[in-house]
Amino acid sequence: MSTGDEQDFSTLAEPAVIRLAQAGDRRAYDILVRRYQKQVYRWAFHVVRTHDLADEVTQDVFVRTYQALDRVDPDRPLGAWLCRSTINVALNIIRKQQFRTQWAQENRPEPTDYERESSQPDAGFRRRRVITLLEKAIDNLPPI
Repeated sequence: MSTGDEQDFSTLAEPAVIRLAQAGDRRAYDILVRRYQKQVYRWAFHVVRTHDLADEVTQDVFVRTYQALDRVDPDRPLGAWLCRSTINVALNIIRKQQFRTQWAQENRPEPTDYERESSQPDAGFRRRRVITLLEKAIDNLPPI
């Protein structure tokens, strides 16, 4: 197709573009991505609330959509499919993060006495004092 044909191609109605994408035309799929990319990002951001995760969700949604293109009904609005997919992917990412956080908290090793003390402001002073007292006590021990 020439450049002029691509412009005509991008103005096709959604069902025709979906059918072309399902037939393997990469340009048709690219047009679908361009048409919905901002909306998918907005839906994702609404759920995950960070730009990085919204980008990740958006990319994942379009990869999954491409892989499932044969199951998309060209006669139904693609936006509904993408919205549901976006919410599902975003919620799965949130669940994974919550699971990781919970697992990390549940499996965090208990701090040792030394670690508990070192987190206190005067821990260094007390440690030096104990060392000084021990050194004096050792010096006062009778020779063997």
